[in-house]
Amino acid sequence: MIIKNISGSTQYVAIGQRAGRGSRFSRGRELANNATASFDDSPASLAQARALVVRGLIQIVSGPDASAEDGSRNVPASGSITLSTTGPSNGNYVILNGVKFQWAATAVGLADGVVWAGAAAVGATAAGVLRTAVNAHATVGVKLGSTITVGITDSLLPVTASAGSDITVGANYANSKLGAEITLNAATLVDGTPGKIKESVEITHTVTAGNVSATKWFVPTGVLSTPSNWIVQCRTAAGLIKPTLLCSFVFDTVTKGNLIVNDSAASTLAAGDILTIHVLGA
Repeated sequence: MIIKNISGSTQYVAIGQRAGRGSRFSRGRELANNATASFDDSPASLAQARALVVRGLIQIVSGPDASAEDGSRNVPASGSITLSTTGPSNGNYVILNGVKFQWAATAVGLADGVVWAGAAAVGATAAGVLRTAVNAHATVGVKLGSTITVGITDSLLPVTASAGSDITVGANYANSKLGAEITLNAATLVDGTPGKIKESVEITHTVTAGNVSATKWFVPTGVLSTPSNWIVQCRTAAGLIKPTLLCSFVFDTVTKGNLIVNDSAASTLAAGDILTIHVLGA
C-alpha cells in the first residue's frame, strides 16, 4: 500500500512487523509532510496504518485498505465569534488555539506574539479586519469564514480548524476572549472528527433552536474545494419531506467547505428538522 503523511509536520511512521526505531525488521520511516511511501500489505501493517488514519496522521492513497476508507470523512471542529453592532474596544482580544489577536489603536506596543486585529470599530468592520489577521497567520490552525449577519446587525464569524490554506483537520482547539461585545459559542471548537478528507460526502444536520433564532448558520462539510454541485433535502423529525424553496444554501468561498444556511426569508425550518446534505467537490 501507499500512504501519505497529512499530519502537517514531519512524522516517523511506524508500519510493519516489529516496526519502530532500532528494530532490524523495522518497516517504519520518517516522512516529511505530504510525502508518500510504500509499505507491505500484511494484516499487521494494515491495522497499524488504520490506527494512524484514525488519528489523522496519514492517508491511505492506494492499497487493499483504500476501499475501507471510502466511507470515512474528516469533520473539522468548528465554533463561532459574534461581535455586537457596537464592536470591540481597544484592548479587547480573542485567543484562538493559543494565538492572541488584539484590537488596539496601533500595533505599536503590543506584547511579543500578539497579533494586531486592527483598531476598535463597529462589529462588521472589526470582524473583517480580524478575519484578515487570522487567515494570514501561518500557524494558528484555524480559519475564519465569511461574516454572517445575525439578528439585526450582529456579526458572526465561523471559526473552523484548519491546516494550510484549507480545512484538513478535526482538532478541538481552545479559544477565549476579553470584551463584553464579543461572544464565543464555546470554550473550544467542537465536533471535530479526524479522518480521510473526502470530495464527495453525505451528512445530516439537525436544526437547533439556536439555528432557528439566528436564521443564518453554517454547517462544516469537510470538503476542500468550493463544491461543483450539492443537494440539500429537509425532512421533519417525523420523516416528512419539507419544501425549502424560501431557504437559500450557498457554500462559503473563504472557508470552502462551509455550507451557509439562510432561513431568514420565511423561517421555514424548525428545531428538530433534519437537513440531508450531499456534496460533490470540484
